[in-house]
Amino acid sequence: MDLIPFTTANLAEFLEMSRDMYDSPAVAHPVSRDIFIATFRACLAGNQNIEGRMICENGENIGYLLLAHSFSTEIGAPIIMIEELYLIPEARGRHIGRAILEALSRHYQNRAGALKLECTPENKPAMRLYESLGFQPLPYTAMVWELPTT
Repeated sequence: MDLIPFTTANLAEFLEMSRDMYDSPAVAHPVSRDIFIATFRACLAGNQNIEGRMICENGENIGYLLLAHSFSTEIGAPIIMIEELYLIPEARGRHIGRAILEALSRHYQNRAGALKLECTPENKPAMRLYESLGFQPLPYTAMVWELPTT
């Protein structure tokens, strides 16, 4: 399994996979296609806050990974937010998600203070995986105020 940086050739496949993810219980609210495209473009533009990778196995794209780089004042160190980890249905249940998260843990050890992610309560298989790796629920509710664009 390889994590390959996005290229322009990945856009259509990324959009298809993103739509599938956002039509699932893994997410709490819909996101427009325009947002998917803006995210993809930010990854291609070299935005230092976001990175996108296709998850490849035997030369086939079987998913994607979006990571946001930030700083946590609660930890006093950089953190890596796992914004999205998506695998096509045929790739699920084969420990690929676990392998990716373990690889991220090794890669960011001594570079970041934590890996962080969000998970809906309905996504029980993912929650079991995350907890088995050492992720712990936080005792607060996430809130967002989406600012209008001009």
